[in-house]
Amino acid sequence: DQLWAMKASTREGFKDWLLVSNISPSNSEICANACSELIENCIKYSKGESIAAVTIHVNDTMITVETLNASEQVHKKDLEKSLQVLQEASDLRQVFVEQLLNPTKGESHLGLIKIAMETQGTLELVQEQNEEIVHVTLQMHAE
Repeated sequence: DQLWAMKASTREGFKDWLLVSNISPSNSEICANACSELIENCIKYSKGESIAAVTIHVNDTMITVETLNASEQVHKKDLEKSLQVLQEASDLRQVFVEQLLNPTKGESHLGLIKIAMETQGTLELVQEQNEEIVHVTLQMHAE
């Protein structure tokens, strides 16, 4: 429960911080929504009492959001497959509709598809030495 409360306060604080930066209000809202979804995934898929971390880097042209958490291998494999589908897709809306209409066993990752569509950014799974660590990056244009 504490993590979910922290997610809400983090999202609002991040949104406020973006609004005072050079980023447009619409991009601030999109980025805050994406960050919130990534934080939610960290909470949902974290292993036991592990620690999750979120970092945000903003410059004049790019916003990079990174999340790190320890997770079960099955969740990491599902995430890896979902991100590969997103990277190979020519029409993200079609991927979203297909996933919505044809749910598969396990997680749908509709939130990740929504992030990719809304941010027009790139989601990647960074390979880490520790196989339990899930390191996701989102890069989107700040303009």
